[in-house]
Amino acid sequence: MCGIVALIDPRQPIAAARVATATRALAHRGPDERGMWLAANGHAALGHSRLAIIDLHGGSQPISNETHDVHAVVNGELYGYAAARSELERRGHRFRSDSDSELVVHLYEEHGARCVDHLRGEFAFALFDERTGTLFAARDRFGVKPLFYWSSGGQLILASEARALFAAGVDAEWSEDGVFQALHFAQRGHETLFRGVSQVPPGHTLSAVRGTISIRPYWRLDYPWQKDEDGQLGVEEEVHELGSLLLDAVRERTRSDVPLGCYLSGGVDSSTLLAMTQAVVDAPIRAFTIAFDHPEYDESETAAEMARSIGAPFQRIHVTAADLADAL
Repeated sequence: MCGIVALIDPRQPIAAARVATATRALAHRGPDERGMWLAANGHAALGHSRLAIIDLHGGSQPISNETHDVHAVVNGELYGYAAARSELERRGHRFRSDSDSELVVHLYEEHGARCVDHLRGEFAFALFDERTGTLFAARDRFGVKPLFYWSSGGQLILASEARALFAAGVDAEWSEDGVFQALHFAQRGHETLFRGVSQVPPGHTLSAVRGTISIRPYWRLDYPWQKDEDGQLGVEEEVHELGSLLLDAVRERTRSDVPLGCYLSGGVDSSTLLAMTQAVVDAPIRAFTIAFDHPEYDESETAAEMARSIGAPFQRIHVTAADLADAL
């Protein structure tokens, strides 16, 4: 979980201190390293607060292409990046790191805005193309990674959290409609709790050039109108196919240069994922769960039983009602 910031201001140069303050507001997302890129004319800037997971020593951000005219900050993980990197290298691209995030600048060089079609994973990124003066950003298909933005008078600020927008100078005000929608679990993909602040919706891109902002979908969930009876699998075949797909997904997500952990809720989903992860990883997977002080909500003993059954080191984290109130 990293934090990203992007700013464009055609009216006046952006102060480096402003970028640093906004990036520092996301330090809890990325405690390992902070980086910044500022355009030579001062009208565009990128900031990154890094949590190092892959290529611990060589994966610093912002990232630039070979000719240093495309720059990006990335939050998230890109799966299957080794094969994508090999293909790009065959096409003449030169990588400076082993980080999965570097894929973004090279795919953009190759495909432009359609680079998102070639990304698999959970991600939010912002990219500035000095050749065209374009700020281009995108959010993964299901919106796992957040991406907030604010714009006014040609200015545009994007960040992983609204607090970074406020640190960059945006006024912090509640949106009555946004709060109402959120409290009724009816908040739409672009809405937030704050006046003037929006989200890039899941599966969308944002492009800003010469004061014009465009937000476009690049992916939508698609269900067939009717079942193909000829292609229907039996129950055993469906179970086998689902298991294969899940195992493939787990393998893609266990590439890491730091130890792996798993959160156990006490339910079927997280228990299944822990068992599958342990099946594809040699080292023991450390498991965590939250233990509540109300017995009707506490499933920590079920989680502990699951951890014991596969030999996973287990840790309870006790959370009281007072802890929840303090955090809120």
